[in-house]
Amino acid sequence: HASLTSADVAVSQATAMLPYEVSFRGPHNLWSVVRKADREVMHEGEQTQGGAIDWLNERLKAGL
Repeated sequence: HASLTSADVAVSQATAMLPYEVSFRGPHNLWSVVRKADREVMHEGEQTQGGAIDWLNERLKAGL
C-alpha cells in the first residue's frame, strides 16, 4: 500500500495529458523522457525524477 501526496497526484494528472512520459529505465539509463506516440527516448540519464520533469518542462516552454 502506498500513500500518494497531493503533489504526487498533481504531477500524475498533469503528465497524463502530455504526449511525453517520465520513467525510470534502469541503472544505466536512469530517469528518461519518452514520447508516448512512438516510444522515442527524448532524454535520458537524469539522476532524479524531478530532474527529468524539469528537463521536460524547459523543453515544453521552448516549444518542444
